[in-house]
Amino acid sequence: MPIYPRGSTYLVSIGSGSNRIRRSCKTLEEAQLVEKRELLIREGVIEAPKQPSTRFKSGTQGVGSLETLKDAYRLTIRDTWSQLKSTASIKAAGHILDMLGDDTPVKEITTATIRELVDEMEDMGNTGATINKKLSALSMMLKTAADEGWIDTLPRIKRRSQGTHRVRWLDVEEELKVLNMCDKLGFSALKDFVICAMDTGFRKSELLNFRSNQYRDGRLHLHPDETKTSKPRSVPATDRVHEILMSRRHNARTFNDLTHNKLRDAWDYVRAELGKTDDPQFVVHMLRHTCASRLAMQDKSAQFIQEWMGHATPLTTARYMHLAPAKLKEGKAALEEYRRVNQPFPVAVNQ
Repeated sequence: MPIYPRGSTYLVSIGSGSNRIRRSCKTLEEAQLVEKRELLIREGVIEAPKQPSTRFKSGTQGVGSLETLKDAYRLTIRDTWSQLKSTASIKAAGHILDMLGDDTPVKEITTATIRELVDEMEDMGNTGATINKKLSALSMMLKTAADEGWIDTLPRIKRRSQGTHRVRWLDVEEELKVLNMCDKLGFSALKDFVICAMDTGFRKSELLNFRSNQYRDGRLHLHPDETKTSKPRSVPATDRVHEILMSRRHNARTFNDLTHNKLRDAWDYVRAELGKTDDPQFVVHMLRHTCASRLAMQDKSAQFIQEWMGHATPLTTARYMHLAPAKLKEGKAALEEYRRVNQPFPVAVNQ
């Protein structure tokens, strides 16, 4: 067994000799995550991380740790942005750190990661110009990381305007597969997160930062300073969300066992096990799309969906309304009525 209890921690030990890795983890779930990651690396499913550079380390890092987005942020401020009169780039970069998580290793920021990031920014109602400013800040931080030797290549950052992507959601069969895979891998925290995200429509950061005392009277409450659009939101909990929140009610932060990076790692494992690595839309933000899509398929109005989801503009909500069955039925009825009213009288054909 590659995982061994050691006092209040767990030791992961895989391989032998020079091919052996040993890692101490605080919880069993974290140890299982490390084990799964190493096995996927050895099977060639994901790439092994390169040895980190020692040219720049933040005060919170130890020897052998991976450089994070926060490290790149600090170094870019020191070497580049501090020399500018405007603080716009620093502010834009701060938004990127908030969305991706400042604990994210820079080497794990891929084109797929950036695609999901843009999806989230569009969902927040950011204009194309605002998105491009934030992507420009991310690009500068990644260039800094490349200059420091932390990454070998820069991921492609494609600027695009709002509304150019398709909406991807989970149907009930896919949902079952995801939840069953979480059970199989022992990712209980991810399973709880997936359920809560699908049934509330909360954004990733909104759910990761959600505090237990924000759940009152059967509703999840978000104040203006806790949402990406600065709009307050209050969403009723489904039965299964209620059970999860009550089981985690002793945590100050409901998902205190997840960070942006841990969530991304666990999701990538599940994604790989399900054979979805070639599906660029199979990302965590898809869970929010799932909630909005299901509301639309249950014939909830655009105004209702916009209020529930906290969409910044009706244009964002409009992406889901083609799924509303009543609207489709109305269209069919309208075409049938047009044909009935305008049907020409039959004309006898001379033999």
